[in-house]
Amino acid sequence: MSLFSLINHHSPNKLFRIKGSPFLCIAILCAFASCVSVPKAALDISVQLEQQLYTLQQATHSIVEKAYQEKEKYIDNVWYP
Repeated sequence: MSLFSLINHHSPNKLFRIKGSPFLCIAILCAFASCVSVPKAALDISVQLEQQLYTLQQATHSIVEKAYQEKEKYIDNVWYP
């Protein structure tokens, strides 16, 4: 019996409804989950990317803050006097 024969494509309520025992569903999920592995380089790149994004966010915040300070100085020195 193949996996495709276990899937009922004509179910009106659900897109895919698996017939059979719950043990079969759990076994299939465990088989797919056990094949997953994440390389250490991917984790290192993720941490490095997080640090770079934080630095970029801080730099952007600093640039915006300086721009507003310059505008406030311009308004205080040119518009108000």
